Amino acid sequence: MSKLERENQVYEDEITRERARKDFRSNQEIGIFGVIGTIGLIYTFIKTQDLVLTGIIGIAVIILFFILKRVLIISFWKVVETQQIRHKHQKKLERDQRAQQEQIRIQVQNRKWEIEQEKQKMKMVKQEQIREEYKKKIILDQKKILVVDDNNGYRVLFFEVFTNDQYIPYMAKDGVEAIQLVKEFEPDLVLMDIKMPRMDGIKALEKIKSINPRIHVIMMTAYGEIDEIQKCLDLGAASHFTKPVDIDEVREAVFLTLYPEAKIALEMA
Repeated sequence: MSKLERENQVYEDEITRERARKDFRSNQEIGIFGVIGTIGLIYTFIKTQDLVLTGIIGIAVIILFFILKRVLIISFWKVVETQQIRHKHQKKLERDQRAQQEQIRIQVQNRKWEIEQEKQKMKMVKQEQIREEYKKKIILDQKKILVVDDNNGYRVLFFEVFTNDQYIPYMAKDGVEAIQLVKEFEPDLVLMDIKMPRMDGIKALEKIKSINPRIHVIMMTAYGEIDEIQKCLDLGAASHFTKPVDIDEVREAVFLTLYPEAKIALEMA
């Protein structure tokens, strides 16, 4: 049962109780009037000793009482009916008003959602335009990326990924090879694992930064050790990833690290 139906039920119950009270009072009035009428008729008969006259007066009084009572009952129920009509009309107005307010709220909410969707769509279009411009820039810049990992699968994977992204990739299987390639080719960015044989990523990072502090370094680890990650960040690592890595996230991190101005442009799009 809805709230409105409950309210109507309560109102109808009140009307029923009021009608019962009125009927009870009417019965009381009939009883009192009957007692008074009987006493009056007895008194009239004693005074006049005329049974016919007494009967006529009694009948007239009874008829008059029921006429007055009928008029009062009709008037009462007309008032009750009027109140019911007003109550139902008021509830209908309130219901229609609530429905209208809810409809307006939904329309406003939908419009806000549409505006937000349009903004997001425009932002995505602008961001795509920015990325297309930077793709041309990447081709012209020929940025060099060194991938350092003792896992051959990762080296092969990133070689293909960065080649497709128009970077120039170099591969090293440990820190010793990484230092040699850094000295020889001076890469713009190094993507390096922490746990490796001969020379781990932390020592290699420290040496790379001593050779050329401008080289960006992004670290990877399969262990997620907080102390080692924090040490890498303290030594100048740009960011870090926990293996297994999300390739798209790594690609995005490499792009934004090499082109920090693109990050600003994408955020402001």
